Amino acid sequence: MFYIFDGCMVLTAAMIFKLQVKQTRTGERTLQSLKKIVTRPALILYFLVALFGMGWGIQDSYLAVYLQQVMKLTPFQRSEYTLNRIRWSN
Repeated sequence: MFYIFDGCMVLTAAMIFKLQVKQTRTGERTLQSLKKIVTRPALILYFLVALFGMGWGIQDSYLAVYLQQVMKLTPFQRSEYTLNRIRWSN
């Protein structure tokens, strides 16, 4: 799954370098321009991206260490847990 996200990031970076964007002044104030950019659907998207990103970050940072050091899981068991969402109990 991580390789898919890496591929998406590489594709996005390639598109950023390929696209040519010209910036022109519209004469609008900054607040008016931000109101066009920050819409309700955009805020929901930003919130979900941040929420899921933090969830994966916490899981990768703390849960993996806990499972390997405290629960004494092998790397195979840990990957099985991650892929299948198996709930391990003491």
